Amino acid sequence: RLLAPHLAACPDRAGAAARAAEFLDRRQVPVFAKPRLFIDVSHIVKDDHGTGIPRVVREIVRAAYCTERADFEAVAVERVGDQLVPANRWLAPQGLLLRHEAEAATAEPVVFRPGDQLLMLDSSWAQYEAFEPIFERARQARVPVVTAVYDLLPITLPPGNIVDGGKEWFEGWVRSAIKQSDGLVCISKAVADDLIAYMAKHGLGREGLKVGYWHLGSTFPAQAEPPAGSLVQHLEMAPYALMVGTIEPRKSHALALDAFERLWAQGADLSLVIAGRPGWMVDDLMDRMRRHKMLNRKLFLFEGADDTEIAHLYRNAAALLFLSKGEGFGLPLVEAAHYGTPIVCSDLPVFHEIAGDHATYVEIADPDRLAREIAVWGDRFAAGTVPGSAGMTRLTWKESADSLIDILVKNTWYWVK
Repeated sequence: RLLAPHLAACPDRAGAAARAAEFLDRRQVPVFAKPRLFIDVSHIVKDDHGTGIPRVVREIVRAAYCTERADFEAVAVERVGDQLVPANRWLAPQGLLLRHEAEAATAEPVVFRPGDQLLMLDSSWAQYEAFEPIFERARQARVPVVTAVYDLLPITLPPGNIVDGGKEWFEGWVRSAIKQSDGLVCISKAVADDLIAYMAKHGLGREGLKVGYWHLGSTFPAQAEPPAGSLVQHLEMAPYALMVGTIEPRKSHALALDAFERLWAQGADLSLVIAGRPGWMVDDLMDRMRRHKMLNRKLFLFEGADDTEIAHLYRNAAALLFLSKGEGFGLPLVEAAHYGTPIVCSDLPVFHEIAGDHATYVEIADPDRLAREIAVWGDRFAAGTVPGSAGMTRLTWKESADSLIDILVKNTWYWVK
């Protein structure tokens, strides 16, 4: 309607016709198909160690592929050179492909179309710059790029908790993600607030950048007993406080041991059980625990416990002791609530967000104070007055995936710059 009068007035009829044809050819043609959500799995395809972020990626992808929702189509993708291709070689063993899809010889590179979105869910941080040609094609096709931010701990934690150079490398990725993304999704409100504050402090993020958050889900294996002969069943540990997860400085295992040594010196009955593999910067602590005079008396260390053993430890613990200096979410809280295990945890905003009134919060400033607070908790536990964890809100992975997808599909963002 607006172009036609100009074309009609043009003395070059052939040129006007060519311009009209060009105009018609460049119009967007409606595509009668579901919007596609491309989910990056480039890292897990190569390295899946089964916990942490790989677990989140695996469960979210599975829930997205198995959803009954009709408002999007999930496509897990991996980067091959400067292209994205469906991650069929990873999806097939997960049982998430139809037979003809699994048997296809090659997967065709992704071609973006309006309505699609690209979700950088995996920990492809070291490869992020290699995605820039892909991000550019997404922008040209008006396809939003959304990046998951699991925490800002390498930036926010004090020295001594992260390996040398880790802060600088991680901060470089965060700044790149802020620059390249149209949206950033975090695994808790606490992480979203930290990210918004970080951008404000450093003047980062273009106008229109969106930030959202969702909560992680959980799954639990069918109840099964540990293998015959497992030490978790045969050692005399009860009553005990349980610490679960990778042993690293920010989890405060050394502080917990300091506090329990004080409690044991005062005749306390409560044992300390630590279940987790050694991480980084804990060689001296591991040596201390392995040589401790209370090992297998009041201190119990399980470095290779399987899922059935961890479940057994949760079911029989007096408390989960979760003294982290920082977390993006805190899945052990959800796991403890599943088993009805009381929770004693550090006083972090994210723990209040997840556990609310269903936990006892303690200070982790020094071992003397921690020992006193644990002793007070022990008296309350004996009297039956500690907060119970069973009523804590817990999501399935389906519910978790739905809340994440709602942010993207329904635009339920928490903050817009």
